[in-house]
Amino acid sequence: MKKTGFLIALFFFLSFAGCSESTEGLNPSILEEENIVISEAMTLTVTLKEDRKVEAVLSNESEKEMEYGYSIYLEKKINGSWYDILEIAAYADESFTILPGEVFTNIVDLNNWPKTEEGTFRMYKILSEPGKSFNESAVYSVSNEFEVKK
Repeated sequence: MKKTGFLIALFFFLSFAGCSESTEGLNPSILEEENIVISEAMTLTVTLKEDRKVEAVLSNESEKEMEYGYSIYLEKKINGSWYDILEIAAYADESFTILPGEVFTNIVDLNNWPKTEEGTFRMYKILSEPGKSFNESAVYSVSNEFEVKK
């Protein structure tokens, strides 16, 4: 009887241990750091499309001109915490300007990131004011959460 109870407990332990996704090699979200400024006026809205693509819409609802790079950052929620997922592709270090009231739309291919087959995700972009140092003016625009299913 004790042996059967032990085997049942072992079965449940091993079953649940296999359900947890590994965070090995992943860095915790930088958005949790104290010095990060998340902008309310620079909004990033993400809509899941077909073929593992998402539409990312960056809106400048502020009264300031802002600059941003081509890169968009992806995070995955694993066991209740956010982790950075590094993109496989690399981009030129270009700077773009978004004026007050402007909107920039980009189609993003999730195949450029590992670990995106399924789960809860969010994206963010880093922006800064032209003519000011990055450390002085950097803000982060964080998207809504979105769900990817197999």
